Amino acid sequence: MKKIVSVIGAVLLLIAALSGCRTLFGRGHGPVDSIAFLPEYNPGLSRPVTGRINESSDPKNVEMVVPPGTDISSLVATFSLNREASIRVISSGQTVVQQNSQTPNNFQSPVLYSIKDPKDDEPWLYRVVVREADQNAQLAQLRVVDGSPLDPPFNTATRSYSTTVPYASTQVTIEASAQSRYLQKMTIGGRQVRGARASVAVPFSGVDQLTIPIETVAEDQTTTAQYSVTVVRGEPDRNSTLGALRIGGTTLAPAFSPNRTSYSAQVPYAASVLEVSAVPQSRYATISFATPTQQSGLASIQAQGDARTGNGARIAFTGRDHLTLIVIVTAQDGTNSQYSVNITRAAPDRNNSLAELQLPGSTISPRFDPNRLYYNVEVPYNAQQFTVVALPQSPVAQVALAGAQASGDPASPDGATVRFSGTDRMSVTVRVIAQDGSALAYTLSVRRGPPDSNADLSALLAAPGRLSPSFSPRSVTYSVLIPGSAPAAKLTVQTASPYATVSTSDSSISQAGEAANGKVFTVPVNAGQTRSVDLVVTAQDGSQRLYRVNVTREAAPVQPAPKDSNSRLSGIVIAGGNLEPAFASNRLTYQVTVPTSVNRISIFPIAESPKADVTIDGQPVGNNARTIQLQPGNPRILVIQVTAENGSTTRYTVTATRTMPPAQQKRNGEEGGDHGRGNSDQAPGQQRGESSRGNEGEQHGGQPPVAQRPPEQQSPPAQQTPPAQQQPPAQQNPPAGQPQAVRTVVAVSSDGVRVDPHVWKEIRDARDEVGGQAAITVRVADSGDVLYQGFTAVQVRQPGNSPAAVSFDWQSQPFAALSGQQLSIGVSIRTKNGSYLNFSATASVAGQISVKVGDWSYDSSPK
Repeated sequence: MKKIVSVIGAVLLLIAALSGCRTLFGRGHGPVDSIAFLPEYNPGLSRPVTGRINESSDPKNVEMVVPPGTDISSLVATFSLNREASIRVISSGQTVVQQNSQTPNNFQSPVLYSIKDPKDDEPWLYRVVVREADQNAQLAQLRVVDGSPLDPPFNTATRSYSTTVPYASTQVTIEASAQSRYLQKMTIGGRQVRGARASVAVPFSGVDQLTIPIETVAEDQTTTAQYSVTVVRGEPDRNSTLGALRIGGTTLAPAFSPNRTSYSAQVPYAASVLEVSAVPQSRYATISFATPTQQSGLASIQAQGDARTGNGARIAFTGRDHLTLIVIVTAQDGTNSQYSVNITRAAPDRNNSLAELQLPGSTISPRFDPNRLYYNVEVPYNAQQFTVVALPQSPVAQVALAGAQASGDPASPDGATVRFSGTDRMSVTVRVIAQDGSALAYTLSVRRGPPDSNADLSALLAAPGRLSPSFSPRSVTYSVLIPGSAPAAKLTVQTASPYATVSTSDSSISQAGEAANGKVFTVPVNAGQTRSVDLVVTAQDGSQRLYRVNVTREAAPVQPAPKDSNSRLSGIVIAGGNLEPAFASNRLTYQVTVPTSVNRISIFPIAESPKADVTIDGQPVGNNARTIQLQPGNPRILVIQVTAENGSTTRYTVTATRTMPPAQQKRNGEEGGDHGRGNSDQAPGQQRGESSRGNEGEQHGGQPPVAQRPPEQQSPPAQQTPPAQQQPPAQQNPPAGQPQAVRTVVAVSSDGVRVDPHVWKEIRDARDEVGGQAAITVRVADSGDVLYQGFTAVQVRQPGNSPAAVSFDWQSQPFAALSGQQLSIGVSIRTKNGSYLNFSATASVAGQISVKVGDWSYDSSPK
């Protein structure tokens, strides 16, 4: 499949190139097949010249080389086109229409042709560069590989050289490079090589001297140069001296010296092969081996490998105890030197003693001595096998075990494994056999030891935290304190005896590892609680010791909650008037208008967040309503600012207006007529001296206006007496029946109230569980407006299969409610499955409202 895709891709690229589309390789082959200068159109040209077109470039580069002396300032180009196209020259920035084979151009600088095929969207560009052919045929370098330096040393003026090559040469390699990179070709020893560089191997066998001709042809195809190298074969090497001689596994006596020709050597008794390394001083010398015959001649010895290498040659040495080895070094000229080595086989080794006897994990007595042949061995109580390591003193001695089922080599570092099951005693014989066949026996009396009785710990670590007191094998009670962020403590224990075990009966504690190497018990502990862990150490003989660790986990750290950013009001309660328009938390401006008979109102803004601070005209509101005195015809602008816990603020404004009595409105109208011409900028109903102060708040960035003196503190207008009924506002009472803001606290409690059995059955059938938190919401009964909401933790007890008993005790912070309102108080406890346990009750607004939870209901949503 990949091959088919590759072929299709290649075909598509070819089609694209032929059609003139740009590809990764340029536009492909253009409309020009060739560009030439022909003698019939260029009288000064001695031969046709055809350019080399680089189809991959854009514009396409064309190089044309003309004979030396050609006038390139006026040449006529002939284009061979494969389709109909127009030809223009655009080199000078102006378009010059060309007549093929007629229009001459100056090629002293590159000429840019534009070839336009009517079927193509854009023209094809050809950049033509013309130069005269190079006439340099000289060499820049000439050398003979493996030959002596040329004589004379190479220079451009000398044409003949000589060199000497090694005697054994069968060919000569000549390397040459031209001065000009345009050199057309070289011919060395009859072999032609195109280009400016050449390396040619010329045969050189059967002769002692050979002259090799070298000819070079310049780019103009006319200029040539001739060189010759006479190769002379050198004299053969006459060095037949050894540079080194070695026989593996032994040493020569005396030590080797190139001028000494006779040696002796003793090889080990078990030697079957001689490894002989003989390295001549000359690299041309050869090595062979022989041994003397009874007729005073030499018999050739066959060897495997090359004695001149580091591994040497291998010569068989079996069935004999003596060999006179002749090492023959033959020089290149045929002369040789002989070196004699008298080789003898050593006597067999007679050492049959042990150097070392060990039984890892077992006890051996008395202490080993090579001359002591009897020992007692005690192996562990639960051992099913034991190991015997018996190392002989002699490297050629052999070791064998008798009287037991064993596997492995006792003379190896890992030893032999002896089976030891179904019995408490056995006898094992260790036989050491020397190279000469003599043997020596070591006897081991093996018995099973008693079970181990050590039930102590050797280490007890806690993480995180630290044991108190510090660990001691004889102390059995400890405590450890872990931080509240750690869900569990890891107790790592290690037994003093490798045969003891450690366990705990608590299945909730996970265990990992072996007691002998460090066993880890992971003990989960709830935050703020203490858990006792009993660790029982059991010795091999069954005896036990109990260690107790009391793990206490600190209470979980309380993360500080992010500061509340809610600076909105949930309501503005007005007693004595009506808020217009209806309150909405995102509406910031309101009005309250009361009749002239009402001289004050109570205002209580309620924040959505219990953590927000509320002020009226810069004075904190707290838990009480503010009483605001009103003067007839003098609007009072109240600025309510809510500051959230994080410092963000929201401002609400309430403009409270008390209407004026009709008689005063008439007098004010008359007074306005008297003074209208002198105070035309005052608003209707505005007293003199108050016009500028009335707008001060707006003129200073919207800050609250300066409080105005009530009318009784100001100078009355001329001929005006305050009406008798206008007493100080503090002495007036609101009309009967007007609702008042009441500081209210709600308390809700459930003292172990059990869930109704039918409701409990619904919860159990749904495989649900009662949660641990209750939400308490206080609303206005008729409107559903939320006045207060809070949360409290819930305790749920479930004895056996009986219905759960729910307990909590909650009390709200003080909040404002209007007298006469009915309040709806709801309690919702979210369950594990997302349902709710609900309770609701109603109560009239009062300073203190107490509610006891009665029957619970089980619903899909809170109430």
